[in-house]
Amino acid sequence: MNILKQIHYTCSPIFSPIFRISFTISLISFLGFSPAVLSAATVDDLNFTAINNDTEYSVSAKDPASIAGTLIIPATHNGKPVTQIADRAFYYSPLTSISLPITLTSIGTQAFSDCNSLTSIDLSQTVLKSIGDHAFSYCNLLASVTFPKTLTSIGQDTFYACGGSLSIDLSQTALTEIGGSVFADSNLVSITFPKTLKTIGRSAFYHCQGLTSVDLSGTALTHILLNAFEKCKMASIIFPETLTSIDERAFYANVNLASVTFLGSAPTLGSEPFEYAGSNVPGGTVFKAYIDYQAGFSGWGNSNQFKFVTKESIWTRCHYNPSSKALKIVTKNEPTNRTFTLQQSDSLNGTWADLSFLEYIQVTDSTSGTVTRTVTLDPATKKTGFYRLISISTNP
Repeated sequence: MNILKQIHYTCSPIFSPIFRISFTISLISFLGFSPAVLSAATVDDLNFTAINNDTEYSVSAKDPASIAGTLIIPATHNGKPVTQIADRAFYYSPLTSISLPITLTSIGTQAFSDCNSLTSIDLSQTVLKSIGDHAFSYCNLLASVTFPKTLTSIGQDTFYACGGSLSIDLSQTALTEIGGSVFADSNLVSITFPKTLKTIGRSAFYHCQGLTSVDLSGTALTHILLNAFEKCKMASIIFPETLTSIDERAFYANVNLASVTFLGSAPTLGSEPFEYAGSNVPGGTVFKAYIDYQAGFSGWGNSNQFKFVTKESIWTRCHYNPSSKALKIVTKNEPTNRTFTLQQSDSLNGTWADLSFLEYIQVTDSTSGTVTRTVTLDPATKKTGFYRLISISTNP
C-alpha cells in the first residue's frame, strides 16, 4: 500500500469530508505532485507545421488530452494560411467546441477521434475538400455536422460509432461516394444525400439502427455495395432511376422495412440483398416499382425475390393513366382469381385513402409464370398520384 492510501485510510474516520479534500490536496503538493487541471484551449496550445514548400500550415494540439473548452484555430500563422488539420491532431481531446478557419481544405486521419465532449462541428464556412479516415469516430456526443459545398471526399469509418443522435446533411456537397463504414455502428438518425452521389460503399450504414427512412431519389446513385445498410431499421427507402446494381446483403435484416420504391428499371442484384428484411412488418411487405413496370423485375430469380413478402412479390405502377383508367399490377406464379385492395395518395408522404371502386381485373398475359393484370378503376377515383397494394384475397 502506498503512502497516500495509508494516510487516507488512517484519517478518513476522524476528518470531515471537506477537511479530507483540503488535507489530501495539501499533502499531494507537499509530496511534490501537482494535480492535473484542464485549461481552456488557446493558440499557445497549438503546433503549426509548414507544408507545401513552406507556403501553408498544418495545425495540431501540442497535448490533445490537456486542452478543454472552446478552441479557435486562426486562419493564418506567420502570414500564411492554415489549411490542414493534421492526423490525430486533437485525438482524445476534451474540447467541447471548435471554430475552424475559412482557409481549411483537409482534415486528417483520426483528427477528432474520441473527442467525447464535442457535440457539434460547423464546416460550412470553410473550403474543405476532404475528410480523412476515422476523423470523427467514437465521438460519443456528436449530434450535428454541417458541410461546405466544396467537400468531395469522406474517408472510411469517418463517423464510425458516433454515439450522439447524429443528423447529417450532405445535400450541398459535391460528394460522389460515401465510402466504407463511414457511418457504421453510429447513432445516425437522419441523412440528406447530395445529387452528385453515385456510390454507397461497403458497410457504409451498417447497423445504423436509428435510421428509419432513406430517400435517394434525387441522387445519381448507380451502385450500392455489399452490406451497405445491413441491420438498419428503416421502414422505407426510395431508389433513383439511375440505380443499376445492389450488392449482396445490402439490406440484410432490415426487419422494419415496409416500403421499397424503384423509380427506374430493375437493378441487378447480388445474393439475397433483402434477406430477412421486413420480418417485423405485420402481414408482409409490398415492394413497389413506381413509374411503368419494367420487364427486368420479372427476370429476377427466386433467390432474388423478396422472401418476406406474403406468398408473392408485387410491383405496382404509381401514376394512374387518366386515358385508360388503368393501373398495372404484376405478380409471379400466382392464380388469376384474386381480389386486390388498393390505396391511393397524392404524394408519398401524404394521406393514403382506400379505393373501393375496382371495376374489374383483366388478365392480359400469363407467359413464363408471370401474370400481368390491369386494374381498371371507377372514373370517380381517377387521380394522378401514387397507389399501393394493401391486401390480396383468393376468390371462391
